Amino acid sequence: MSVTTRLLLIIIVSLSTSIPSHAQAAENGGRALAAVIASADSLFRAKDFAGALAAYRLAVRQDSTNAGLWDGIGLSAAQLGAYASAAEAFERSAAIQPNPNAIYNAAAMRARLNQPDSAFSLLDRALKSGFRNVVLLQADDDLKSLHADPRFVALVRAASIPLTPCMNDQEFRRFDFWVGEWEVTTRGGTAVGKSSVQSIAGGCGLLENWSAGNGATGKSINTYDATAKQWVQFWVGQAGGLVHYAESEWKDGAVTFVSRPASPKAAFQRLTFTQLSDGGVLQLGELSTDGGSSWRVGYDFYYHRKQ
Repeated sequence: MSVTTRLLLIIIVSLSTSIPSHAQAAENGGRALAAVIASADSLFRAKDFAGALAAYRLAVRQDSTNAGLWDGIGLSAAQLGAYASAAEAFERSAAIQPNPNAIYNAAAMRARLNQPDSAFSLLDRALKSGFRNVVLLQADDDLKSLHADPRFVALVRAASIPLTPCMNDQEFRRFDFWVGEWEVTTRGGTAVGKSSVQSIAGGCGLLENWSAGNGATGKSINTYDATAKQWVQFWVGQAGGLVHYAESEWKDGAVTFVSRPASPKAAFQRLTFTQLSDGGVLQLGELSTDGGSSWRVGYDFYYHRKQ
């Protein structure tokens, strides 16, 4: 007799032992069920999946409304390659408690059984119930049979939307023309530096990495402020200088940032980015010492995409 068989016989005896009263029966039954569940969990952790499956099935006969026990049956059966039993168990779990992970697991088992329609139906339910693990969705071997189906691409896209809402918000996409690797010159063609502008934070911002020809560096973070309903920029240079462009305006496809300093003696600053038909970008930097009544050009740069 195996250790697992002996343990299950002991558990069965404990569950069927007669007791003198209803109250004591409930108490003893609860303890016995807890012992079965504990042994099932222990067997699963020890990778004795056959023993765990038997123990979970014994426990679910005592409490068929426990979603976690059905999950245990599903996980154990899946490890044994009993995908039909696993799918049914996960579906029972989801019927009791619509946990997105249980629904996803049921879909994975249906995919293993080459039942794509059922698998996609369950995956759609999992997403609507809150399943958000896009990495697992793309890497799970259980779903390999679905990868060639156009529905899978659409599913991954749909799963990604709640995690990266900015990627599908046109306000956040307006400044994408500045993303890229750039050689920067004056309008006359004199090289002044290089810039790498990256989309960051799931498309919610742009990170500028500036390197001037004289060795100076700086960075800016640019994003759309949904509360203020405008783009903002925060710039910091290696010498400690910083500028917060808290205002902006779009006109004819170009965006102009404005920084109003706290000190009345400091200059206002203005940046305008204009997309060019050749794919380049013009960046015009201006200063005002009279509160924005008049402006003078600080620099006028031309961003050329690196080949």
